[in-house]
Amino acid sequence: MNVIDERIEELLSGKVSGELSSEEERELECWLEASEENRQQFRHTVAAWERLLMLKADFHPDVQLRLKELKKRTRRRKPLTIGKFMHYASLWLILVGTASFLIWSVLFSFTKEKDNREFASISKPGKEQALLQMADGEKIELDVSVLDTILYRGVEATLKVDTDRMLHYNAVGVTTKQDTATNLLITPKGGEYRIVLEDGSIVWLNSLSVLKFPFVFGQEERRVKFSGEGYFQIHPDSKRPFIVETGEVSVRALGTTFNLTTYEKERVATTLVSGSVEVVTAKGERAVLKPGQQALLSEEKLSIRTVDIAYITSWMDGKFNFDNTTLEEISAQISRWYDVDIIFGEEHLKSIRFSGSIQKFRPLGDLIDRIEATSNARFSVKGNSIVIVDK
Repeated sequence: MNVIDERIEELLSGKVSGELSSEEERELECWLEASEENRQQFRHTVAAWERLLMLKADFHPDVQLRLKELKKRTRRRKPLTIGKFMHYASLWLILVGTASFLIWSVLFSFTKEKDNREFASISKPGKEQALLQMADGEKIELDVSVLDTILYRGVEATLKVDTDRMLHYNAVGVTTKQDTATNLLITPKGGEYRIVLEDGSIVWLNSLSVLKFPFVFGQEERRVKFSGEGYFQIHPDSKRPFIVETGEVSVRALGTTFNLTTYEKERVATTLVSGSVEVVTAKGERAVLKPGQQALLSEEKLSIRTVDIAYITSWMDGKFNFDNTTLEEISAQISRWYDVDIIFGEEHLKSIRFSGSIQKFRPLGDLIDRIEATSNARFSVKGNSIVIVDK
């Protein structure tokens, strides 16, 4: 197997980044003239660099971690295979000023097509799909094929899906007894959906979410129950506050927009986009949020922090946005959206952090390419699961 020593690695990295001195240029020329094998390795390096320049940066690794890896690599002073060299060359390019470009190394070019097919065999990007369970027990499957359709019309309600695949519930003539009846809107793994409630409020449900709502709201308040992740756009009504219960917290609003995440029961986040909300914990702690603030309930303690709303709500815009996000958190999102189980072969990989974005309707292999090219993580298909190990 082809190997290169530490000095040649430095010369090749310096050449493609334009940082060699005249003396180093002559040293590299001598090495290139020595054999065709050396010249081939140089061509691989140039190819990797060109791939870097072809794509804009939309995914950034934990640079400090990569720097530690390089320092450890230097201390060991072991020869590298050409494959390993391309990996470290990519890492080096991050550190010499090309962090504004996505790291794509030749190491992955020959496996990319194969990996995409493998990942595609056990995962698909999510889509608009949900299950509506009516108060009388009737279940209605909702997916992309349900469009501009009246699902139910009766004396008490009309239920329809409009041309934008948004579920509308319009209640008419509902009796007091029927007020207590509730419906469930459930999104599975790999699903998302939107509903307009009878008061005009709109709720976007992300994957693995459940909204429990009544046929019609009462005269004093509008109350729903929720789990998962949802984006709430509340219709103004000063006489009837809108209350979302999760079990861990309740969010009280009049006319406002907020994002609510309850995937982890011990970690519930309420992020205010506009207006004002009050968050109340099961223990009675209270917090009133301003736009751009997030109330985070973690380990039974409520804290307030300022966040980037665009990152929090990017799932509604068809993107995965990561802001110094751990691979463990990213994997949880991948699992929910692509409906695939992910297993870590080594615990330390969970703490690798990334920042950036990618369209979430793209094949899973595209996201995995970016993670692999900017970290030491390696993904592989094992049965119906994906296993992450160290390279």
